[in-house]
Amino acid sequence: MNSLSQATENELVSGSWDGTAKIWDTTTGECKATLEGHAHGVSVLTLPNGITITGSQDGKIRLWYDGQQQKEFHGHDDIVRGFCEVPQLNGFASISNDEVVKLWSMDGTHMMDFKGHGGFIFSVDCLETGEIITGGDDCTVKLW
Repeated sequence: MNSLSQATENELVSGSWDGTAKIWDTTTGECKATLEGHAHGVSVLTLPNGITITGSQDGKIRLWYDGQQQKEFHGHDDIVRGFCEVPQLNGFASISNDEVVKLWSMDGTHMMDFKGHGGFIFSVDCLETGEIITGGDDCTVKLW
């Protein structure tokens, strides 16, 4: 297991090292869908609106709805490590080993880059204020 995300009480999404993500029914424990196509470890973010976002070592980001891929695009120049929702912008942020934080709209339109880390970025979250906070291999925490 590489990543987990839960947006609703009845569904959990897992990202695996085998290049897939799976949508699980938390009531029955059954796999509802397998999201395929990435290479190596997959990071996931699932949202209450039904959108699931995946990224992996192939640098690609994919948007899924109801278990079906809606869009695929080149997100980063290195491993995609994680995501967070940015509700104030109706979008999401992605982080990567390429040391860049990227902001995207929910339809996958690239909005902005934040540069400043001097190493891989491993964690990201969005504060209630709308600011994005990241932590990286350079032993820094940055507020954007």
